[in-house]
Amino acid sequence: MRFLYVALVSTSLLLGLSFVIPYGLPWRSDNPSMAWLQSGLGWVAIAFDTAVLLSLLNVVVPWWAVLLILLAQDVVFAWRRIVLVRTRRRRSK
Repeated sequence: MRFLYVALVSTSLLLGLSFVIPYGLPWRSDNPSMAWLQSGLGWVAIAFDTAVLLSLLNVVVPWWAVLLILLAQDVVFAWRRIVLVRTRRRRSK
């Protein structure tokens, strides 16, 4: 069963990398704010997948590293929510 988890998390990790690497540098995008948001979502997912994969391989991930990953995820999700609310308010005017 562990092999299945490792395979699924590894696939998720590779898909995440295949998303953020070709996306390029956010500050060089035509829409930098959206590019930063997409990049943030991608890199947080990669960090989380990496921590899970290391745990599955019996590598101890420091508690503070997991805390930082979760904090970064919360920041990115809050940012995503703010962008969504602003977009909806602009459309309703």
